[in-house]
Amino acid sequence: MSEPPVQPPGFKAPSRGRMRFLHDVAVFQGKLLLDNVRNLTLVALSRVAVLLDLTSKDAVDGKKFCAVLRWGQTCQQ
Repeated sequence: MSEPPVQPPGFKAPSRGRMRFLHDVAVFQGKLLLDNVRNLTLVALSRVAVLLDLTSKDAVDGKKFCAVLRWGQTCQQ
């Protein structure tokens, strides 16, 4: 049989609690990143919708912008 690897003096293996904590931090950071991607997408879409609403002559005022707002609201739920 092979011997376990020799650890340097003072080395401590990470505990289960610490690994769980690091996992939770990584998941939280991932969710924040996805939230920011959604927010940046909504910013861009809302600006395009406003421009389209302002330049469109036959559209109801704010129809496209309101659609973006509704889409953003459903994404948050």
